[in-house]
Amino acid sequence: MIQVKLNDGTGAGHTAKVTHTGELVTVRGNYDQTFQDSMTSINTAYNLVVPKTANQFIITGIVINADKNVSATDGAVVEVYEATDATTTTATKTILTLNIGKNSTIPLTGILIQTTKGIFLNAKTDDATVNITLLGYYLQVDESQE
Repeated sequence: MIQVKLNDGTGAGHTAKVTHTGELVTVRGNYDQTFQDSMTSINTAYNLVVPKTANQFIITGIVINADKNVSATDGAVVEVYEATDATTTTATKTILTLNIGKNSTIPLTGILIQTTKGIFLNAKTDDATVNITLLGYYLQVDESQE
């Protein structure tokens, strides 16, 4: 029996292999991390992800929860966005904008959003209190391929 393991050659750990039963298994090599914050002030930047050198962040899920303090009539508008720093409410690129009602939860799973290299991922709301959890992983970027 010949065991085969394919590697992408970048050192990022991306591999494919054939199991002993003949199944081809591919993995991205990275596990999700979670980043959570409770947005208790309106129109304030809440930083979720900071940039890492030679990496992009891949979003695989977002869970948003509005608690009992959110307006029952208007709900809360939540924006997840790319920004140049951790404290700015100015978006360089909007990832997601949605309205969530009082005592509601919106799980967005099974997504795969590639963000811009070297950016911060922030969130803001127009009605407190909204809890947000961002799931994803850092992907090493081969700068020689750019």
